[in-house]
Amino acid sequence: MTRRWTPVSSGVLGERAAQVAALLAVGYAVTAMAFCPGGRTPVLAVTLWHPIPRVLGLLGFVPLGLGIVACRLRVGGSAAEGWAGAFRLAGEEGWFTERLAGYVTLLMILPPFFWGFAAWKTDIPPFTADAALAAWDRILHGADPYRLLVPLQRPWLTKLLDHAYYVWRYLLIGLVLWQGWFGTAWARARFWLAFVVTWIVLGTLLAHLVPSAGPGFYQRVTGSWGPFSPLMAYLTRTTETQHLGVFGVQAALWDAVERGQVVFGGGISAFPSLHVAMPVLGACAAWTPHRWLAWPLVAFAVVIFLGSIQLAWHYALDGEVAAAGVAGIWWATGRILRPRRGGAIAGLPSQ
Repeated sequence: MTRRWTPVSSGVLGERAAQVAALLAVGYAVTAMAFCPGGRTPVLAVTLWHPIPRVLGLLGFVPLGLGIVACRLRVGGSAAEGWAGAFRLAGEEGWFTERLAGYVTLLMILPPFFWGFAAWKTDIPPFTADAALAAWDRILHGADPYRLLVPLQRPWLTKLLDHAYYVWRYLLIGLVLWQGWFGTAWARARFWLAFVVTWIVLGTLLAHLVPSAGPGFYQRVTGSWGPFSPLMAYLTRTTETQHLGVFGVQAALWDAVERGQVVFGGGISAFPSLHVAMPVLGACAAWTPHRWLAWPLVAFAVVIFLGSIQLAWHYALDGEVAAAGVAGIWWATGRILRPRRGGAIAGLPSQ
């Protein structure tokens, strides 16, 4: 028998994990507003006016249409009866109720959450850990990691890595659309709790404990390019023919940091790498239900990891710690929320 949906007792909004994730996200944004110098920046100026939140709003309902079409294919039958049955089935599966309400809630929470992240990130300087991270990178890998990737230093390949690095934003949008609409309520709640914890613990707490700018800013924060002189010389030569975007973006980020300006998607922080963390989190979420999707996400994480080193965005440790941290967070949420016998969720009401 189909259960009637209510906003507090069913679906992702009724999951304790999703409620905790929402409270953490809102509290994170509020504390940024209260304690970060950049918190005085008008929220709308760096959230709803930015293209990514608008894209999430405009594209966010494409999965709803896809869900209805999928229901139509499952129902079959004549056109009139088939579409009527499709809408009825979509209603029973929550496409017009709990899934829609869950995604609208995300649209309200994510922009101020990412604004809070930008505010906290802008508050990181001064960067004092770069020399130590570079030294540990060298000790743990036997050489500066970018030197181990010299065989990949081909201008055309560096250009591809540069493109891939900026495709990351579309991966983030894809994760939001996927986990905003598809899967069971419990699986989506677990993802969003892990997502919020990743950005707060890895992207903010660890970033403040190990304040670093990355190899591309090494000269600005230490006074010398040090071990990264050959890498920067290679990138300078390559950008003359391949027109890499890395230098322009780095200059804009540094300018915003110097002015203390909160920019949606801005700020500088090398340790750990959320560019690596997000595809790893997506792979964790896909591993059991969609192994075919998990492997491409793992491959993309590897490409981003290599690109982050090759393009002087990150130390190797940044990506390695991020991947390990996300795996730990995903494991912990699974342990806390693992199903009991009979289908109930530990610590959560059964659905």
